[in-house]
Amino acid sequence: MGIEEKPSSIQTIRLWRVQNGALQEIGKTKLDLEEKLEEWISSDISAINPNLLVIGRQVPTNFGGAIDLLAMEENGDIVIIELKRDKTPREITAQVLDYASWVKDLTAEQIQNIAEKHLEKIGFEQAYQKKFSHDLPDSINEQHKMLVIGSEIDSSSRRIISYLSENYGVDINAITFNYFRNSDCEFIARTFLIEPATQIVKQGTRLQKTEEQLQAIANEKGIGDVYSYLTKELSHLFDSKGTTRSSLAFSGLQAGKMNTIFSIIPQESSSEEGLKFRVYCKRFSEFFKITEDVTESILPGNKKEWKYYKSAPAELSGYEGFFKGSGQVEDFLRKLKNAKLTTHGK
Repeated sequence: MGIEEKPSSIQTIRLWRVQNGALQEIGKTKLDLEEKLEEWISSDISAINPNLLVIGRQVPTNFGGAIDLLAMEENGDIVIIELKRDKTPREITAQVLDYASWVKDLTAEQIQNIAEKHLEKIGFEQAYQKKFSHDLPDSINEQHKMLVIGSEIDSSSRRIISYLSENYGVDINAITFNYFRNSDCEFIARTFLIEPATQIVKQGTRLQKTEEQLQAIANEKGIGDVYSYLTKELSHLFDSKGTTRSSLAFSGLQAGKMNTIFSIIPQESSSEEGLKFRVYCKRFSEFFKITEDVTESILPGNKKEWKYYKSAPAELSGYEGFFKGSGQVEDFLRKLKNAKLTTHGK
């Protein structure tokens, strides 16, 4: 295969077959490719990225229109995939941005409902486990990405997409698919407008936060002292800790795998409400060898029931609430210590 550069830097894909020691060029064919792309990509998303799970097709939005394909990455990020078809440059970029403005506010429960409709034969949780060989991530839709797909992407669309990505860090890209056919074979060639590796480097600040960055967020929210105190104390209680883009998660080894058990979320905290926490009640109880009733009793009184999604099993359910000051943290830690001593002393 060769790549021929035009003065405008738009790549033209050409394909050759080696036959009897000589090169035989295979001509590119249109053949209603736009009509076939959605079907092909939906049935085999690896044509775009092997690490995606399709969770919706022709997903209606509250703003009118329907997203061609909705997919999820292993980390829970959502990918909006829109076919260019016969849309103008302004139409396709405006439409995919409009869809993104709707997707960004979808809750884990809403994502789950969309996925269950599309994956009704196997179910969302089972489909994810089959695809990625582990449980659903602790958070869904923290970030989203946009992909414009077409057999051709005009220069105006390329300029707009490159401008948004390179100057403003918008996670948007375009992919062209070229169709080739000779007498006995059909071929599809894929080209990214912006190489994904380059995009990751430029948008690195959007990946998971460091502990220092989460502490800085806590400071900005006016709960820095509570955050640092609870972080220090919890670090001694769990097997490991790790960061996401919005939280610090504490994990424990259970049934041969490391499970997230307790999270503190400075991004969703404030000086008025306090430091937000989220706990997987069943996992917490099993890890500390206490009952779920005891777990409930030692948490702050402002807690409320929480589920990962509407029909989530007990293991992916628990409570969320706020620690309002160091006093509530001390009370929680004292009750937990006493509960462990009481249980282990029996």
